[in-house]
Amino acid sequence: MKIYYITGNKRKIQRAEKICKGSGVQIEQLKTETPEIQGKSSKEIAKFSANFAGKKLNKPIVKLDVSFHINNLSGFPGPFVKYVNEWLPPEKILKMLEGVKDRTCYWTDSLAFYYQGKTKVFSSNENGTLTKIPRGQNGWGMDKIFIPQGQDKTKAELSDEERLNICNQEHWNSFIKFIQKTYLQND
Repeated sequence: MKIYYITGNKRKIQRAEKICKGSGVQIEQLKTETPEIQGKSSKEIAKFSANFAGKKLNKPIVKLDVSFHINNLSGFPGPFVKYVNEWLPPEKILKMLEGVKDRTCYWTDSLAFYYQGKTKVFSSNENGTLTKIPRGQNGWGMDKIFIPQGQDKTKAELSDEERLNICNQEHWNSFIKFIQKTYLQND
């Protein structure tokens, strides 16, 4: 089944293609702008964007939205991570946590799938901790201060291959299982 992934990010497409390889799900990039609402969760934002694009284009669509939550900052920046990265470099985020022992945080990935007027969202969390200083160049903003659980490197210190092998993809796995069960079982 061909599904159109709304993103301009080549790395996201490569990752999705690799995860979906051999599953019966064929990912094709579709570069189109969708409104990004200011919602309280990545799930809400992804669902809105997938609905918008799906209705406009009349195609099966997936749209990913992420949020980043620092537990000791009451979940800040949450779904506003994209904007916070524009306003505050990682050093300033870390400054807010000086002297704080609890450095736990997590990413939430929400993958919304629109098809034939219905939208389903698959979400999963990736837990980790914050560094004391930014590290690495293979990533942006929070990638430089986020250490995935069980690792000693930040996401920005990992190669693309390492990121694919260790980083959260449960939302993609749930999506693939849903497609296989719902749409591909009789193919």
